[in-house]
Formats: sequence, C-alpha cells, structure tokens
Amino acid sequence: MADMAEELAGLTLESGEDDLLEVDLPESEQKVDYSFCLVGIFLTTSIINFPSMRSTLANLWRPVGGISIIELGDGRFLFRFFNGVDVDRVDSGGPWNFNNHLLVHYRLKPGEDPMLVALTHLCFWVFVYDIPHGFMLEKVARSLGDFIGKFIEYDCRDASLSYKGIMRIRVLMDVRLPLKRRKKLLLSNGKHHFVRFAYEKLTLFCFICGRLGHGELFCPVRVMKGPENVECGWDLSLKVLHRRATVPASIWLRDPVDFGKQNLGDDQDGKSGKENSAPLFSPTHNFSSGGVILTPNIALHSKHPAGATIPMGGINVTGLGGINVNVLNGLSANMDVLMDPVGEDNALDPVESSKRQRVVPSVSSVSTSMDSAGTSALLSADLNGQVSRSQ
Repeated sequence: MADMAEELAGLTLESGEDDLLEVDLPESEQKVDYSFCLVGIFLTTSIINFPSMRSTLANLWRPVGGISIIELGDGRFLFRFFNGVDVDRVDSGGPWNFNNHLLVHYRLKPGEDPMLVALTHLCFWVFVYDIPHGFMLEKVARSLGDFIGKFIEYDCRDASLSYKGIMRIRVLMDVRLPLKRRKKLLLSNGKHHFVRFAYEKLTLFCFICGRLGHGELFCPVRVMKGPENVECGWDLSLKVLHRRATVPASIWLRDPVDFGKQNLGDDQDGKSGKENSAPLFSPTHNFSSGGVILTPNIALHSKHPAGATIPMGGINVTGLGGINVNVLNGLSANMDVLMDPVGEDNALDPVESSKRQRVVPSVSSVSTSMDSAGTSALLSADLNGQVSRSQ
C-alpha cells in the first residue's frame, strides 16, 4: 500500500503532452505547388452534391490536360488543372454555376493556403445601356467599372454595340454587396442622364435586397421588416438576355417516317397522321412491275409558305433490271416557269420589240430506258412547241 501511495503521489496528468516536438521535413514536402489551382465555394447554404458537381463541371470545362477536384471542407473545393491553358480559360471564362448556384473562385498563388484565402470577389461582364453620344470612351468605362466594383477591362471589339449606345466592361465585384442597377451621368449641357446595368451569366439573386445567393423567401430583410413591408427594388432587367439565332425551317424537311408503310404519311397503326403531315407525293405500288409510282399532290403542303417552289413532278421506278423515269407536267399552283435553259442561247433583237422576249419550251415527257444488263441507254425529249412570254 505504501508503494502504491508513492506512485499515485508522483503521478502527473500532463505526461509530456505540452513538450515541443521538432520535426525536420525535406524541402520538397514543405511547399505544395498550387500553380494551376483554383479554390472555390458555391454561394448557397444548400448542400452540394459533390459527385454530380465534379462530373458536371468537368464535362462543362473539358480541360485538355484533365482536372482533379477535391473537397477541402467548410464548403470549399480545390480545382487542380495540369497546364496553364486550361486554368486560364476557366478563370477568365466565368462566372460559373452549378444548379444555379454561383461558384466564387480564386486562383491560388505560390505560398497561399486554400483554406485561408478570402472568397468574396468575382469577375462579371457588365453591359451598360443608354450611353449618350460622345460618352463611348474608355475613360467613361473605367469610371463606371470602378463604381460597380473594380474595373478590369473594356471590350471595344464589337462595333455594333457602340452604334446602339451599349458598353461592355469587365468588373471585379464584391458578391456580398447589392447589385448596382444604374448610374446618373452629368452631360455637357448640364442635364442628367441615367445609364443602366445588366450582368452576364447572372444566377440567383434577391429582388428585395439585390444580393446574390438567395431569393426573396430567404431574404433577411424580409424577416426583419415583415412580408407586408418589403418592396422589390430589383428585377430581371439586370440579366443580359442573349437572343439565339433561329434557323428558318426548310420546306424540304419532313418528319421521320417508316418507309415500309404503303403511305408515307401513315403512322405505325396505319392511320393517317396529322392534317399538316400529308406527303407532297402520293405513292402507289405497282406490283406487276415491281415499282412504286409517286404522283404529285397539286395542293400545297400546309407547312410550306405560299409561293414556294415545290417540285411537283412524279417518278416511276419500274422493274428490277431497268429504270423508267417519267417526268410529269405537274407544276406548283402558285408558281410560273422561272427557268429557261433552252432560251439562254437565243439572240435578243431589241429592234423588233421594245420588250424582252423569252422562249420557254414545254416538256411533255422525258424518258430514260435501260435493258436488264444496263448496257444501253436512250434519252429522248419531245418538245411540243414553244411559249413566248413577255416581261
């Protein structure tokens, strides 16, 4: 008992935990290379699905050298690229977002800790509308950029914007501050003029307080003042809406059909399709000769605009060993004969008449026949007269 009492009396709870331990690390392990790295955080309080985000951004950026995305904690992510071209393109091509959540990113410099750098600023391209005449200058762009945030550059490559009184500038903005909506300019005549701002790739922002990262339902101002006392001072006019060029539909395009059906306009059940899906040609099977006759429909297709040139001739493919093509005399109900290949070599005598004459042949039939061996071909054309038309 005496020995145990002595051991307990000499027992200490610290047991060297506070003693300093010196460890010498090689120089290669003391520094981490962040040459081609971005650190970022999503401006949201929601939970980010990391696997989905990693796959989505990798497919969106498509880096030539590949990318490695690591979750650091506290909502931060490390984006490691493997060449300067990829990281420059992603860094300057923003802002980026995932599921409408804005990605606030920063390019790391040597010696910086990705967990300690501030993630509060992001570059935006800003459109300035209603610029007065004579104010389309870089000096004005710099002043407006410094009002919005910090001026980075002025895009003067698109001359069409200057004619419309639109200026495009790149600005480094603090994402914690409300978005700037407009600015008053003092003209040389002493009058005032307002210019308004719009932001490219703008994602979720609040119409009440104008801050990024949340909507009206989660706005702190709404909670403090109450829903009945708040006013929306911001709207969707702050977003730059780019119009996509619409390609006009071609009159030759048709919906995919099953070519095994007897009627090209029938569906899988053999029933006729919609009224506007009627074929331009009505096919008729010729089982005796093993071919199909396509007869032109004189009524124009409902999808085709009036006055369009539509081929109304029919084609008759008969037999397995030969081809017999019959060009019919069907013409569009809204079109006249516009081409005159034969009359191109005819001389025009301005003495006979003050009006120009053009000779148009009417083609009755053109037939091409081949024997079963395909060794001979005969092309014949009958011209039944000439039609003279004055212009």
